[in-house]
Formats: sequence, structure tokens, C-alpha cells
Amino acid sequence: MPGLVTEGETLEHLRERAMAVLPELLADNAHLIEPDRREGPHALRLVAFHESTMPVAA
Repeated sequence: MPGLVTEGETLEHLRERAMAVLPELLADNAHLIEPDRREGPHALRLVAFHESTMPVAA
């Protein structure tokens, strides 16, 4: 569902969080979803972003 933004400490926690908030997001945006697709099943694609720094020898 475009617009779903959440975070988690691990990928599994991120999936759990997304699954927890997805029903509410679907309900809030039901008017944007074709009637025959409102019932699901709905796919969940997680796109994770990780950022870190590392020292590099000069």
C-alpha cells in the first residue's frame, strides 16, 4: 500500500509493524481502492533502508 511508513529494529519487527498498521491504512483509503480489490488478499512488499558509516583508511 503506497503511503505506509513505519520502522522496526529488525526486518522481522518491520514486517510485524507493517502487518499491524496495514488494515487501518486500507480502511482509511478504501475509497481509493477498486471495489473488487478491497477484500484482498493484499500483498506486502517491504523496502528497507539502512544507513551506516565506516572508517576508510586515507
